[in-house]
Amino acid sequence: MNRIKSSILLLVIGTGIVSFALLANHFGFDLDNSWGIGRKLVLGFGLGLFCIGILIITWDFWLKVGASISTASQTSISWLLNIPIVNRIFTESLSWWKRLGSNSFIKWIDERVNQLFQNTRFFRYLSKSNSNKANLAAAVTGCFVITVYIWLVSVGLWTNWPRTNDYYNQLTDAFLHGQVSLLAKPDPALITLQDPYNFQNRTHIPQLWDMSLYKGKYYLYWGPTPALVLLPIKVFFKGVIGDQILVFSFLSGAFIFATLIILRLYEQLFSNLHWGYVLPGVTLAGFANPLPWILNRPGIYEAAIAGGQFFLIAGVFFSFKAIEKERTKLVYLIITSICWGLAIGSRISLIIAILYLLLILALVLVYTTKEKRGKWEYLFAISIPFMLGLLGLGIYNKVRFESWFEFGHRYQLTGQNLYAFYSQVFSTANIPPNIFNYLINPFRALNVFPFIKPEWGGKYIFFYIKTPLNYYTEQVSGLIPTVPFVIFAFIPIVFLIGKLLNSQLLARTKSFHFHIGKDEVLVSWLAISISGAFLLALTTILFYLVATMRYLADTIILGILTSTLGTFIGLSYLADRPKIKKLFGILVVTLAIYSIAIGLLLAITGYEARFEKLNPALFEYLTRLLTP
Repeated sequence: MNRIKSSILLLVIGTGIVSFALLANHFGFDLDNSWGIGRKLVLGFGLGLFCIGILIITWDFWLKVGASISTASQTSISWLLNIPIVNRIFTESLSWWKRLGSNSFIKWIDERVNQLFQNTRFFRYLSKSNSNKANLAAAVTGCFVITVYIWLVSVGLWTNWPRTNDYYNQLTDAFLHGQVSLLAKPDPALITLQDPYNFQNRTHIPQLWDMSLYKGKYYLYWGPTPALVLLPIKVFFKGVIGDQILVFSFLSGAFIFATLIILRLYEQLFSNLHWGYVLPGVTLAGFANPLPWILNRPGIYEAAIAGGQFFLIAGVFFSFKAIEKERTKLVYLIITSICWGLAIGSRISLIIAILYLLLILALVLVYTTKEKRGKWEYLFAISIPFMLGLLGLGIYNKVRFESWFEFGHRYQLTGQNLYAFYSQVFSTANIPPNIFNYLINPFRALNVFPFIKPEWGGKYIFFYIKTPLNYYTEQVSGLIPTVPFVIFAFIPIVFLIGKLLNSQLLARTKSFHFHIGKDEVLVSWLAISISGAFLLALTTILFYLVATMRYLADTIILGILTSTLGTFIGLSYLADRPKIKKLFGILVVTLAIYSIAIGLLLAITGYEARFEKLNPALFEYLTRLLTP
């Protein structure tokens, strides 16, 4: 039976039934929108068909995983198959699948599906290569990720998205009025304070929280790029565009570009691997903590971070597109430069990682381009738009704060008086506690749904670390307990070390002599670029005085891309060691599933418990349903 064709049919039918259930009141059914038993059954039936379609289309992959488990008698999970009841369930499931394939009704359905679809362009596309199957699987996964994003940002209300704030909308309105300060005016009592940055002095005065106050005007210290994105929209749309819209849009866009990078990696360099191995990286590019977490408090803070990630990852994608061609495409380099300039305009803390990416890209262009004129063209293409972006950002600062390099962060109206101790805000003294908080700090277990919540930073398990004066933490759980999949990010680094070893050593030492991918130069460039950018983005947040979960979003997508490259390299390296390769594949899938589950469960809580406050009925229902 052609499983691909059957699965597509089930996916289409399932999607149609689910859509009908969700929109039943719009079609004239269930007019009171009460979700009776019939409508729930229809929804469940549609979701069941959709899940079966997903299972069928990925069946080969899971059979290989299952076979690997059954043969890996020395692994920690093989003992499960030695338990009689588990072994019987597994054996009966395989037997049931074989009987299903020989069933006369199933064969009749298969014949009808073949007659309907066998000559279509779509199925010819699927049968052409593994890359096409990977594209389809990633597209289906992407639709699921975006759907979950909508559910999270709307706290399960779907069509009604609770607003957090509209700071970027206010900045856009200011731009349309020809000014860089907000149209909102500070309270006169706030302006007359001798020290308005001391929280105790202004507790009784109305104020815009976390806004920068300078010479009697409000400014945003967050980068202006998201407001520039809103400009052409606000010319025609006069309503308020909340920051939650920006968070969802930018984060979805970053996820899509990360998915495209993983697919290009697979198609161009690792298509000899099973197409199912693209799914861990693709799914985690959407669900790795703290990406779902920031969707559950989609405010101005998260909008700036999401905007930076969107343009950063878009730039990585277009730089890949430029380098992978036999003849570098000038237009892709220009787009890359523009994207990275906009990324810094949204999130200045990305500047070190992006400068590193530009440097490595420039070195590759100089190294691989033979004509001198071509080298200069490419260097100008990646540098001029980027430098113009930095110049524009400097002018923006100069107009606001009379300094090219002042972003207004020190003038912030927040709980801490940053203006009084700004020299401590970025300091090496903050690195030790931040290393613990961002890498090791655990989450705590609960007896009820969602079963886990992040800890507040600064609680040390192994040894005491003295925190600097004024050091402050919010809820944060480290990368190792929440996204252990990132351990594979070390593989590209090991690969690069192997590439640097003496050629004679490579020839003598079989363990170091291996071929990776179709183009080792391209693999090396990607390993150097994204692994270095990941480490630099992570290092940057270690210097900051405040530790909080959302700052990990500055690094995690780069971390997932590096880790996905690491899994591809690892699987290719183990090509001639099938048993170890199977065990490695099991480890990849296991850590991916764990990381996805942790990311989604943590997201239910968020900074402000929005599900509990804004949709208590749903939260209580989920608690009763899922709590043992």
